[in-house]
Formats: sequence, C-alpha cells, structure tokens
Amino acid sequence: MKKLKKIRPLLNHVITTADRYEGIQLKDGLVDASKEDGEIMEFQRVVAIGPNAYQGLNVGDYVIINPQRYMVPEHSLRHNSVMEKSKDEVNMVVAWPVINVNDEELLFITDSDIEVIVDEWEEVPEIIS
Repeated sequence: MKKLKKIRPLLNHVITTADRYEGIQLKDGLVDASKEDGEIMEFQRVVAIGPNAYQGLNVGDYVIINPQRYMVPEHSLRHNSVMEKSKDEVNMVVAWPVINVNDEELLFITDSDIEVIVDEWEEVPEIIS
C-alpha cells in the first residue's frame, strides 16, 4: 500500500478540500435533509490546479462544485410485508471522488465540475447542535 504525501494534478484536474457539514443544517428555519451531518459540502477551497484548468481559477479560491456528475444509483432491498416479497429500491447518492493525501481527505475533480468561483462570502450560522 502506498501513502500519498504530495500530488500534482494534470490537464484540467483540480484538487479541493473535502470539508464536511457539521451538525444539523437549517434552511428557512427547517432542517435541510440534503445537507446531513458528515456529508461533503459543495462549497470547497482549491488546493491545487492542473496546467490546463480554467485560467481564472487560483489556489486558495473558494468554489461551489456541482455534485450531479457524481450521482450513482444505490440499490437496497425493501421488504413489502403485504406481499412478503423483496423489491429492489434505488436511491441516487453522491459518490464524491475522495483521495487521501498526507492523511487529509481531498476531492479530485475537473474544472468543469466547478459551477462558480466565490469572490466574497459571509458565514451565517444556522446550525442546531
């Protein structure tokens, strides 16, 4: 097994942090089920950029990543007590491309997965512990 210490992305690849949600997230005073505790956030910081990535992107920029590209079906058996048969239930989940470098989780994406570069933001806490 190899432990990655330092990597450089090629072509249009981008490496970002893999920060996760902490606590229960609210939206308009209600629990936001799409942002569960421990899930990777769409809002991340750029750590490294490949040489052919979008020229306006810089290390240290905060970006919003589109998770749609990483949606995969997750199958599970659902038991129907009325018919006593199992049925295949499919849910779509996000399978983020996480890599571990120097004991830190990072996302390995392409520049086309980035929806916006965030120029200015403000932290607004809406978390229930």
